[in-house]
Amino acid sequence: MANFRTHITVACALSGALATTVLYADMATPGEAMALWGIGTVGGLCPDLDSKNSMSQCIVFILCCGLFCLSLGSQLPAVMPLPMAIVTILGSMALLYHQILPRLCAFMNHRGNCHSLLTAVLASLTITNIAAYLLGRGIESAYLIGLFFFGGFLSHLVLDEIYAIDLKHRKLKKSFGTAIKPFSMTAPFSTLMLGALCWLQFWITPSTSSLKMVLSKLTKATLMTLG
Repeated sequence: MANFRTHITVACALSGALATTVLYADMATPGEAMALWGIGTVGGLCPDLDSKNSMSQCIVFILCCGLFCLSLGSQLPAVMPLPMAIVTILGSMALLYHQILPRLCAFMNHRGNCHSLLTAVLASLTITNIAAYLLGRGIESAYLIGLFFFGGFLSHLVLDEIYAIDLKHRKLKKSFGTAIKPFSMTAPFSTLMLGALCWLQFWITPSTSSLKMVLSKLTKATLMTLG
């Protein structure tokens, strides 16, 4: 499989190119394009959450804690004294980083459902809904965020599959077919759970007509850039 440097380089390059395209198509401001670039790059690291103590896992943990801190910081000072809010935020972040996230990842088997299209879709839909309903982004902007994350996630899966092809000896490695798959056949319970969550996230997503419009604009902008 590809190493950390390869994954982050490719995800960063692809997300950067797409963010530039979005910027030139007037679909985002420069600041929003930079944020989308970062989201796509992070998406390229997320499939390795099932790899215990990996650099990707550490980075994603830190980003999750940062986002959680930002969310609490925007709400708690209005309902409790500032010193108590700070203590609550710091305590929650420590609990999230050292207990909750590691325990969740402990249930994942390497190259299991985390390396699947089902998880990619679920994570992208969840991020879209968070952006739309919790962060107050516009529908098209929320879908852009989800699509950038999906693109980064997918780049990771494709790279791992490519690295499972031994061109020198003209053969496939044992890992071929484990990186990119619809879902894991060896983990039926988690597959059913992820499928149910994916259906739920899809059910509450904003109007899908906006998604079609975003995809249409992205396609036209990409074709214009290539042309």
